[in-house]
Amino acid sequence: MKIEFVASLPDIQSAITISGEGATRVRFEIPESEIANAVKLVMLKGKAFKVTIVPINGDSIEEIIGKLNG
Repeated sequence: MKIEFVASLPDIQSAITISGEGATRVRFEIPESEIANAVKLVMLKGKAFKVTIVPINGDSIEEIIGKLNG
């Protein structure tokens, strides 16, 4: 199974947090147009998966949303 969606890191201090036990949590800002794909992550709850981040042409999330909505 492959899940893809456009997202960005929110401009908040807690976007990336590291716990005292060495675990790291990452929060994503996901545009409404991508929710259907992002919600598929629920099927992976409690399972390990690989994360790969690919920048999109250096665009901001606002520019990407504009292109998606078009």
